[in-house]
Amino acid sequence: MVNPLEKLRKHRDELPNLREDLPEDFPLEIFSEASQDILQHFGADAPKILNEYATDIEDALITVCQAYKELKAAFDKQMIYKNSTKNDK
Repeated sequence: MVNPLEKLRKHRDELPNLREDLPEDFPLEIFSEASQDILQHFGADAPKILNEYATDIEDALITVCQAYKELKAAFDKQMIYKNSTKNDK
């Protein structure tokens, strides 16, 4: 699985200057200061890049949760077995 942060860094390194992406007369000031910072940092593809990042994080979380459930089930099964053999003695 690709590390989401590495993927985000790769995108950031490949981004052109925001002003090159937008028409000269584009009113960047209509956005909040935070949105302007994001657009300046990630470029005009910011929504796409950040959505991909969020999706990658969600996929990673699903994978970790599934692994946790499987490990917990295996642990619980082992504990049940261990307790049943202990009671047999």
